[in-house]
Amino acid sequence: MRAGLDEEMMRNLEEQLMFTLSPVEPPRPFVDHLRRRLTQAPEVVLERRTGEGSGVFLWVLLGLGLGIVTVWMWRRSRR
Repeated sequence: MRAGLDEEMMRNLEEQLMFTLSPVEPPRPFVDHLRRRLTQAPEVVLERRTGEGSGVFLWVLLGLGLGIVTVWMWRRSRR
């Protein structure tokens, strides 16, 4: 008996939703475009990073660090 009641409640809920909400019909070109984008491989191929820039970045950081330490030591020696 409980299963019949649950089914009836679900049916009533579905009917209320059908009357309350209007169905959405997306434009056909939009659907076709979306289907194409989801099923085909992308046209743009991303390249992997080679890591060459990381060496330059470390050298710049090292230079900045040495510059800061040099200025700090110079100011400290003037006191």
